[in-house]
Amino acid sequence: MKNASENIVDLTVKYIDSTLNEEEAGELKSALSEDPENRRLFDELMDAWQASVKARTAESYNEKTAWQRIAKRVNLPEKNTENQPSIQASFRFWRIAAAVAVFLMLATGGLFLFRGMIRHPSGAGITEYFVPYGSRSSIMLPDGSSVWLNAGSKLTFDGYFSRKNRKVFLEGEGYFDVVKTKIPFYVNVTGATVKVLGTAFNVKAYPDEQIIETTVARGTVQVIEEQENTADATRIVLYANQKVSIIKSAAEPVAPVVNTPPQNVAVQPLKAVKPVAENSYRVDRNVVPEIYTSWKDQRWIIEREELQSLTVKLERRYNVTFRFRDESLKNYVFSGILKDETLEQVLEAIKLTAPIQYQIDKKQVILSKNPFYKTDPR
Repeated sequence: MKNASENIVDLTVKYIDSTLNEEEAGELKSALSEDPENRRLFDELMDAWQASVKARTAESYNEKTAWQRIAKRVNLPEKNTENQPSIQASFRFWRIAAAVAVFLMLATGGLFLFRGMIRHPSGAGITEYFVPYGSRSSIMLPDGSSVWLNAGSKLTFDGYFSRKNRKVFLEGEGYFDVVKTKIPFYVNVTGATVKVLGTAFNVKAYPDEQIIETTVARGTVQVIEEQENTADATRIVLYANQKVSIIKSAAEPVAPVVNTPPQNVAVQPLKAVKPVAENSYRVDRNVVPEIYTSWKDQRWIIEREELQSLTVKLERRYNVTFRFRDESLKNYVFSGILKDETLEQVLEAIKLTAPIQYQIDKKQVILSKNPFYKTDPR
């Protein structure tokens, strides 16, 4: 009988090869959600598999040499690889390749700070990157552009990406560092589209949040607000250190802002377009981009964040849920810098700066008011 680890390996191989049946898919999903060790193994195998696929497509790749190195490393007898099956069928070869790759990365001190489920079909099919809660992921697109995906995010694109188009679809939050080519780069989210040629920017568009945010760190982007009549779509030009917030289904539309380019930027500003009642936007100039992009770095900057919104970010970052026993706690505002602290360390910092106490029950954090908190140190 297979042990739990062997079962995860087999299911992961089928996941990679898109041969999971409905029952096996449910089994894998349950195993990953119920046991952190299963999730760790799955993530490591996926990371190693992605690296091995890149190596296999390199001109210098030699399958026979690679197999000899792998066999030597895990003390297996060498075997003839002249008639080795293709990558889709060579399950044993790639199981061992992944395991060795994981071992080598761990042995050299590799830190698995970024994780993600990765599906990589061939041809003109859809490629999908999904990052679960408690994870972050860094990937490189076929055109050489880099993308960082925050927890609970999904990025998809088709097989023609970088050849006929550069369109990606995002749910969640992503930081894009786009390589400049003749083909425009589009980030599509529900409610808006971001169009660029080459620049660095952050897009936050979680389906369960009412605001779509785009923050520009470098270059210029155009944000197109989605409307029923595309001819009347609102187009907003953003420059470096600027941010736009599009409010979905706003009760009261925000007055449109005419955005002007910084000095020495030869870009013609767009005329103000009155947004429809259902969607409105606000442009903030002279923002500090790092405040909105540092989620991907070791130094995570928190700047005047209300606890009710901060806990949403903490839920995604640490894969937990928060429950407030006192609604007034949601209005406390926090600022600071986190450097890969654990959840307990973050909660202790909150506890020291506000009349809040916490209780952790498995994956639920319960926040309540601390009646003994002293606001006056004297």
